[in-house]
Amino acid sequence: MARIVNRLAVAFLFSFLVVLPSYAATFTGKFVDVEDEVTVTLKIDGNQVQAQIGMTVHQGDKIVTGADGVAEILFEDGNVTVLDEETTLVITQLKIAKSKQTDTILDLAIGRVKNSVVKLVNTRAKFEIHTKSAVAGVTGTPPFTVSAFKMRSGKIKTEVDLMTRGKDKGGVFVQGRGKEKKRIILTPGKRTVVRQGRPQQNPFKISSNRMKILRKKMPIKTKPAEQKDKRQEMKKKVEEVVKKEEEKKPEEEKAAEEEKATEEEKATEEEKATEEEKTTEEEKVTEEEKAAEEEKAAEEEKVAEEEKATEEEKATKEEKATEEEKATEEEKATKEEKATEEGKSKEEKAVEEKPKEEKAKEEVKKEEVKKEEPKKEAEKKEVKKEIKKKVEAPKAEKRKVEEPKAPPVKEVKKKASSDLFRDITGKISFDTAPIKDDKLPDTGTATTADTADNPTANVITGGGTSDVTTSVIQRQRARVRVKVNIKR
Repeated sequence: MARIVNRLAVAFLFSFLVVLPSYAATFTGKFVDVEDEVTVTLKIDGNQVQAQIGMTVHQGDKIVTGADGVAEILFEDGNVTVLDEETTLVITQLKIAKSKQTDTILDLAIGRVKNSVVKLVNTRAKFEIHTKSAVAGVTGTPPFTVSAFKMRSGKIKTEVDLMTRGKDKGGVFVQGRGKEKKRIILTPGKRTVVRQGRPQQNPFKISSNRMKILRKKMPIKTKPAEQKDKRQEMKKKVEEVVKKEEEKKPEEEKAAEEEKATEEEKATEEEKATEEEKTTEEEKVTEEEKAAEEEKAAEEEKVAEEEKATEEEKATKEEKATEEEKATEEEKATKEEKATEEGKSKEEKAVEEKPKEEKAKEEVKKEEVKKEEPKKEAEKKEVKKEIKKKVEAPKAEKRKVEEPKAPPVKEVKKKASSDLFRDITGKISFDTAPIKDDKLPDTGTATTADTADNPTANVITGGGTSDVTTSVIQRQRARVRVKVNIKR
């Protein structure tokens, strides 16, 4: 099928190309003057040859002049182009179009060319000089020059001069190749300058010196009459080309129709063959599909049987697993019951052993209390000593401050009384007991209460022998009775 499609496509394209008339006819030019070094690079084979008078140039050829080289080219349509020294020109287009017009486009890379254009074949005809910075084209007959120079920046500057010649009228259009493609018209005797990337300058007058230089430096040797003759010849050539193309049309159309018919017959035969092949292939496909369906059914049955077997195995495995789980749960329950019974027996034993342990603990505590009793007595003695120190210290200080200096006899008495107090204090003993009532004890003893808020206690002696003030350090936050016994 792909072959048929390809053949049909090729036939269609071929017929289309044959039916459409080809107006790609070209014309040529020839060198009418060559001075010094002028080389031509041919488009056909890329060879570089020395230009000679009478040598023809074709579309795509490249012409380069040396330091002193000059060349003049006369084209078949009667137009003339003169190349100045150190100029590079490419003949981009020399074409006869289907609307009976001629198109001449020359690409000036660098240098200067002078152009003499006779009246164009028709209004649609073109004669244009292209540079990197501008396009200059003819709208009339006077000769004009186009110069392209490289500036210091590397960009191209184009100068277009339209000279005067007798009563010639018309003009040259100039259009920049930058963003602004505004077109201006030069009238005879005017010129403009276009720098690459900038808009063209407004037309201004050519100086008389420049006009003389342009005419002398690049004289056109071809006479206007010869140009006109060439133009007439070109007109005839264009008409002949168009006629031939029109005459070829019916013959080409017939040939194209015959080829189409043969191609269609071939296509129908191939289509029939392809249809037969399709039918055979479809039959084969149907048989293969049936076989494949049967195989699929057999495979599906096998898969179903295997799934059933796997499901039964799963069910048996699950039953076994459930039975094993039940057995394990029963074992766990029996173990837990045993553990609970053992725990109960242990708790009962512990309850029975508790009173024995408590008794042992009480005995240990009693022994500890007995061991701590001597420590407590030692602490009591230390307390008594501290009380004595605290009682004696303030009294001694008061006596020093309040009592005036006494005679020596009194000082002795004082010493005797203090000695007597020391003897008495050596005979004092203390007893402590919790207070049950607020009654004072019998004569010969004194009591006081010591609380958390009042850590100081006064001791009053009975029988009027002496006053004793003491401070009891609170060891426990409880109300107690301090009993002082004095031996007489």
